[in-house]
Amino acid sequence: MHVVVADDDRDIRDLVGFALQRAGHRVSPVADGRAALEAVTSACPDALLLDVTMPEMSGLQVCEQLRKTQAYQGLPILIITANDDQTYTRQALAAGATGYVSKPFALADLVAQVEALAYH
Repeated sequence: MHVVVADDDRDIRDLVGFALQRAGHRVSPVADGRAALEAVTSACPDALLLDVTMPEMSGLQVCEQLRKTQAYQGLPILIITANDDQTYTRQALAAGATGYVSKPFALADLVAQVEALAYH
């Protein structure tokens, strides 16, 4: 499975990417929202992980933009954020996210959730 991992925090991006690669997945890491959009449109991944707060475009903006395009309406999108507020959960789902994960998270659980979403 090919997963785009978009997070402006290099450590998180590298850690998540490493865990997904170790589980046998191909990863395209990007550092901002605009790069996430470009990666999705050029690489056609099987899943997308988006941090909420990123430069250029937020994860919610990227999610909304992708959901406006028919080709990406079925793309599994998992929103990742440090904010555990229910308002953010509702905003992520309203933007079209398939799922939502709060930081900190267990890497094994995140990988399992990505796999479950992509093969759903």
